Amino acid sequence: MLRGVTEHVYLLLNKPVGYVSTVSDPERRPTVISLVRGITQRVYPVGRLDYHSSGLLILTNDGELANFLMAQASAVPRTYQVKLRGQPEGAELARLESGIALDGRRTAPCQIRPLVQRDKPWYEVTLVEGRYHQVRRMFERIGQPVVKLRRVRIAFLTDHGLAPGKFRHLTRAEVERLKHWKGIGLERKPVRALPQSPRSPL
Repeated sequence: MLRGVTEHVYLLLNKPVGYVSTVSDPERRPTVISLVRGITQRVYPVGRLDYHSSGLLILTNDGELANFLMAQASAVPRTYQVKLRGQPEGAELARLESGIALDGRRTAPCQIRPLVQRDKPWYEVTLVEGRYHQVRRMFERIGQPVVKLRRVRIAFLTDHGLAPGKFRHLTRAEVERLKHWKGIGLERKPVRALPQSPRSPL
């Protein structure tokens, strides 16, 4: 007897702080799976956001797409808003943009731009790779710990209209666009201070 064809499910979740990006947790912390109520298929998070971070996460049961999105060669950009404990120097940010050594390998070039300038400033960071706690570790390397972090964009998908803890199904067009994503290099631009952000991250 032939088995039924598995129906693929593609979800975009806005993960709140206080959830782990796994199917289960030995410490019994809440998982992102508990947020996608009503989904009968078994889905898995594509990549991770740590317990203290928030933002966008794709969940799916399509292993081929998940592997493609997580592969370094796909160069899918992920954009984060980060709040720092202190004020970094422009030269330090330029060094992060160019790439630094983490785990014996140089990070790919990234983009960093200021959002809100104050004692604890906000920056927008766009990466085309996703190493373990990469954003936090990059800023720790220049002595500026991240106090808040949220992912606001994956490729062309944004958090607009998606409240924390909520999810939506990706459209067929969005899924096809992800499947045929062509990685493009990031154009490095000089970091300059902005007086304010039209969309405050606070």
